Amino acid sequence: MAFLFRRRTFIVLLGSVAMIPWARPQLQMLLGGMVLCVLATAWRFWAAGTIHKTEQLTTAGPYSHVRHPLYVGSFVHAVGYALMSGRWESFLFVLPLFCAVYGAAVSTEESMLRKLYSEEYEAYSRRVPRFIPRVRGDSSGQGQFAWKQVAANREYINVGWMLMYFGIYLWIYLSQRH
Repeated sequence: MAFLFRRRTFIVLLGSVAMIPWARPQLQMLLGGMVLCVLATAWRFWAAGTIHKTEQLTTAGPYSHVRHPLYVGSFVHAVGYALMSGRWESFLFVLPLFCAVYGAAVSTEESMLRKLYSEEYEAYSRRVPRFIPRVRGDSSGQGQFAWKQVAANREYINVGWMLMYFGIYLWIYLSQRH
């Protein structure tokens, strides 16, 4: 489990790269996937800018809506990449891979959070859902957004991957048209 936890993002991104040779982007799916990825990036920025890992239990911002907002953003990225491929079969590959890898990550992370924050985390987990965000968050949580924190959490790496996928799928789409 620890192996999957430490390499979760890389494994899913590598799985998404595996779709590229079979990709047949279609304009609507390509644009829809791009929109999802931009929304996922904005969500991840909000989460990455709010969390201060191991310093405090972050419960404000997106953490007041869902316990694992970074993983929710990663899930939306994975869906966006599968959609951009233009092949519905991509979902049969990407979604089980995501669930296996991030399922292990959630289990590992929640175990660590229980050890670090014990009863505080237990109370938080009783009122905030694990993965499907609730519409209304609690405005009294801990954690303050800062762009410096977005950079400290290296969220720019995901932007780089996203732009790479945009470029590759756009190039494939344009090359299919000739």
